Amino acid sequence: MPIPEDVVRARAVRLFTYLKELTELRSDVKRSCDEYDQVVWWTEIPREKECYCAAWHIGREAAYDDWIRVERPRRKRPPSPPASLAPWLSERELSDSSLESPPLKETIVEEVRETGSGSGTPPETVARRLEDWPMI
Repeated sequence: MPIPEDVVRARAVRLFTYLKELTELRSDVKRSCDEYDQVVWWTEIPREKECYCAAWHIGREAAYDDWIRVERPRRKRPPSPPASLAPWLSERELSDSSLESPPLKETIVEEVRETGSGSGTPPETVARRLEDWPMI
């Protein structure tokens, strides 16, 4: 004997009500902005070419479907350091844009050839310390 349609509908409604209430138990409902860890107001969004906020275009057609859109800025490569400074810098730290300026190495190892020596003379390896080179 088939189950009446109103019974099936009532069971489905009870099932979905149960599932909805179960998910509400797992999530913390915030009732005020004061309860959030961090709040960004629309007026605080910088008016840069990488940023978009729907509130800026109220009454006009929106450029995007999003309310807020922040695109990743294109970063410029850092300038090449002078040849005398390059050995004292780490390539990884030189490209780290979070640093104000890259730190200098305390010591470097260089190969030095004596001027006027023949091609058969092997270069000498010299360790240089930053404190001995104040102009760096």
